[in-house]
Amino acid sequence: EEIRKLNLENETLKVELQLKGKKDEEIAHLKQQLEQYQTDNLQLNSAQACYIFLLFSFDSKISKATFVEMEKLKKDIESKDNEIQKIKQEIQ
Repeated sequence: EEIRKLNLENETLKVELQLKGKKDEEIAHLKQQLEQYQTDNLQLNSAQACYIFLLFSFDSKISKATFVEMEKLKKDIESKDNEIQKIKQEIQ
């Protein structure tokens, strides 16, 4: 009876260890995704800043189409920021 209990406890611990390993892998993957999203977001912010700087450097009028593009870039940045926040929350 005691051996059976110990075997059952041993099997339970093995399963818990496997689950912990999978969780650790998932956390590592989420951290990698977070780093990639942060890099992408930084590149997107830089691209937007350059884009706006060029528009004003050439002293051109901002057409409605350009305004729509700028708004789209802002939404893309907000979306990336939201994804980053979600991943941070999942990691925690």
